[in-house]
Amino acid sequence: MNKLFKICKEIYTSGFFIWLCRVTVILIGLFSGIASYLIISGLSFIGLSDIIIYIGAVLIVFLFILMLIAKGGKNNTIKEGPGGFERNYRVIIPSSSLMARRYYSSKPAVQQSEKHVNPWFLTGFTDGEGCFMLSIIRNNKYKVGWRVKVCFQIEIHKKDKALLEQIKNFFDKGNLFIPKERESVKFLVQSVKDLQVIIDHFENYPLITQKRADYELFKQAVELMEQKEHLTMEGLEKIVAIKASMNNGLSAELKAAFPEIIPVPRPSVVGATPLEIQDPNWLAGFTTAEGCLFINIKNSDSHSLGFQVLLEFKLIQHSRDIILMRSLIELLNCGYVYSYREAAIEFIASKFSDLTDKVIPFFNKYTLHGVKRLDYQDWCKVA
Repeated sequence: MNKLFKICKEIYTSGFFIWLCRVTVILIGLFSGIASYLIISGLSFIGLSDIIIYIGAVLIVFLFILMLIAKGGKNNTIKEGPGGFERNYRVIIPSSSLMARRYYSSKPAVQQSEKHVNPWFLTGFTDGEGCFMLSIIRNNKYKVGWRVKVCFQIEIHKKDKALLEQIKNFFDKGNLFIPKERESVKFLVQSVKDLQVIIDHFENYPLITQKRADYELFKQAVELMEQKEHLTMEGLEKIVAIKASMNNGLSAELKAAFPEIIPVPRPSVVGATPLEIQDPNWLAGFTTAEGCLFINIKNSDSHSLGFQVLLEFKLIQHSRDIILMRSLIELLNCGYVYSYREAAIEFIASKFSDLTDKVIPFFNKYTLHGVKRLDYQDWCKVA
């Protein structure tokens, strides 16, 4: 029975089945017309016409039974994955254009085998997901009437909690925090003393995206707080001027409270060149944070199954980092940069030979981490 099912399934999923259906419909229509003509003309070949129609009906029944056998079997299979055995189900989606895009893996996060995170990987990951926060909150318990808080934060999907634990262990500072009613987990370092460890890391392994400007401003604020200047009005105004040039600038409340503040000049981040990506592990970390691995499935009349599978590796970044994105072309020796929105650009590698000969060997050597690594392994299987 399994052998019969396999044979029927192969016929049903092949181009021969579609061809057979078309031929059968054409023959039935042709001979039905001939039979009708013979009956109307009063000729004596009606019996032959009936036989032809009966043969067509038998063919229709045969095709219908073949389809039921092929589709009625078990479509689920078992495969062994990194997290154990998983059950996969085949889903047939009727669509003129199918596109499978996974932004977060359906697999649970697993603890990576590496005991230590490469420092350049961590810098690349921070260039993608890190945040340097400076908060100034009204609080009458303080002499100046305001409380200053600094925080280094990485917030990602909770499936990658194991990766954040690795980062926490790397710094040996900070805490993990899971917000309520959110599908994320945060790594936070808020102590001014502990933040010195963070600053030391990025001095030795510098950021290379435009995020570096926020880091430089953040570092200035931390240095002022180390000197206790945030407890004086003069020092507070310096910190407000720093915040005015960071991230989203000042809130309406701060603008109203400090109308005379002049923002400090925002540090200039010189556009990166291939030489400034000092270690390929930076790209592995940046891709773990920002990379997209696409599997596109489209209808195609030129393929026997009626579908075409396309793979794509993509990185998206703000247009201010266009020089850095262009440098990836030289680093990977493939791909192109495309501006698809006013303030966003993409690095795209989609040529199959580039993916198999350049992109995949690169990330096999400089590995991704977390859930993105599991997605990458599945992506490689398709390739």
